[in-house]
Amino acid sequence: MMAAKWWSNFPEKIAAAYELSERFGMPLFEDGRPVAYDGPPSPCIPNVGRLLAALAAATKPEGLLGEMGTACGVGCAWMSQGMGADARLISAELDPAMAHAAADLFEDDPRIEIGAGDWHAILPPAGPFDLLFLDSGVREELQPANWGYFTELVKVGGILFMDDLVPMHLRPPEWTGEVDLKREFAFKNSRVQSVEVLSTNLSAALIITRIA
Repeated sequence: MMAAKWWSNFPEKIAAAYELSERFGMPLFEDGRPVAYDGPPSPCIPNVGRLLAALAAATKPEGLLGEMGTACGVGCAWMSQGMGADARLISAELDPAMAHAAADLFEDDPRIEIGAGDWHAILPPAGPFDLLFLDSGVREELQPANWGYFTELVKVGGILFMDDLVPMHLRPPEWTGEVDLKREFAFKNSRVQSVEVLSTNLSAALIITRIA
C-alpha cells in the first residue's frame, strides 16, 4: 500500500494543486528549499501557504489580491482559504500549459482569475493590490531604481509578500558581500515597513507593508 503524500490531508484545492505540481515535475519541499538550491522553481511550502492564507484573510472582504507566477496554483489555493467571498485574486503565469492547468483547477471559483502571459502586462493594469505575492523570480528587478514601481503595485497599507529567502544564519560564507536585493528593498526602502519571518528552519519570508 502506498504511503499517503504529505499534502494529502490539506484542503481539497491545496492538495489538488500540489498533485498538479507533481505531475508537472516541479520539485516539492515540505520544509523549504535546501540552502543554495539551484534547481527549477518549486511551489510554496505549507508554512508559507498558511502565511498567505492569513494575509489574505487580513485584507478587507472585497480585497484585491495578486500573484506573480501561478505555476500550478499552490499559492492561489492557499490564498483562496483566507479570501473573503467578494475578494478577487488575479494571478499571472508565463508558461501557457501551467496557466491553462491552473485555470482549470479554479474554474469553479469566480474569485480567481489566471492570466496566461508576462505579469508585467497582466498585473499592473489591474492594480494596485491589497496583497501581492511576488513569486516569479523578481529578485534581479529589485534594483533601487525600480523600488517605486514595485512599491506602487500595492495600495498604501497594502502588502508585498516574498518567500524563498535563505535565513541569514544559514547563508554560506561565499555569499558574504553579495547584495541581497530582496532584503535591500524591504529594509532600505523608506516607503515600506517590513519584517522578516522564519517560515521553517530552512526558509524565510518578507512581509512588506507600503506606508507611503
